[in-house]
Order: sequence, then structure tokens, then C-alpha cells
Amino acid sequence: MNEINNYKYMFFKWIYDSLNLQVIEKQLEDKKIKPLSIESDEKYDVISKYFFLLNDLNTEALSPEELQYFHTYFSKDINTLTVQEIKSMQEFIAKTYSLLLFPSVSSKYVYYGPISDNYISPRDSVAIGLYYDAFGDYDDFEVENNLAEIINHIQFDLAQKIGEKISVIPFNQITLEYKSNRLFR
Repeated sequence: MNEINNYKYMFFKWIYDSLNLQVIEKQLEDKKIKPLSIESDEKYDVISKYFFLLNDLNTEALSPEELQYFHTYFSKDINTLTVQEIKSMQEFIAKTYSLLLFPSVSSKYVYYGPISDNYISPRDSVAIGLYYDAFGDYDDFEVENNLAEIINHIQFDLAQKIGEKISVIPFNQITLEYKSNRLFR
């Protein structure tokens, strides 16, 4: 559904800018940690080389009026929006993202990969994937330490500054392949 992709795109752009993740990307580049190659969609500008929103949307949580607004605004082509439409959409996102991203269900956690502590996120947090190249020309131990430091900085320092719960889940070629194979068996 195009509306869901548009909402997620605009929400992620807001989170990316709020957390100032372009600074984190620069740190990753300085530490010679390469991003995975991404497939670009011509409908959307690439927001990040490293980070992606993992949360799914639950549009059933919206009221009938909110759902109508959701369909009206988010069905439009992102690249043709006016400044006023973007502002209205951002206001709508600020009011509704907790309904859409954090469904009220009994489970407290969501897995975004194999059932392991490495891929778990509290249900009420913004889940961001950090996609990096595991086969770069660097020491694995050093990369793991650098990634842990960066992830902790995002989840604790930056998240606190914007008042949101943030979970960062690292993925590379190996974990993505394992995730894909497990999902389609």
C-alpha cells in the first residue's frame, strides 16, 4: 500500500533528522564501516545509507476520521507535495505515530530477525535497522566495539534528547540472509 510506504518514509525522515543521524553516518564512515548497498526506489529520495525503519504500521488503530485523513494525504506522490501539505502530514504523524507503530497487544517485544537478543525490540520503541557491510577490510572485534558504542549512543543519549524509545538492530549480509531464509521456509 502506497500510503503506508509514504507514512513510513516521512516518519523515518523525521526520526533521522531529530536524531541527527547524518552525524552518526559520518562517524561510521570515519571508522571505515561501510554500508550495505541499497536498492533505491525512484519514488523516494534515499534518506540514509545505513539506517532503515523496521516498525510495521497498524492502520486499524486509527479512528475513521484519522483513517480518512491518512488515505487522503498519504496516497499522494511524495515528490509533488506542497510545503503546507508536508507540514500537515508532519503534524498528523506527530499525533498518530504511537497508535500506528506501537499496537496495544499483550506481547512486550518484537523480533526483527532470528529469535535472539540481538534482534529484539520493545514493542513501544522506534525500531531502526543499522545495515553495514560485514566483509570490509577491518578487524571484526573492532567493528563490533565501534557498532556497540554507536548503538548505545543512539539508544540512550540521542533517544533521551528527543524523548523517544529507540532500538537499533544491526544487520549485515550474514544476518539478512539468515533472516530471509527463516522467513520463507
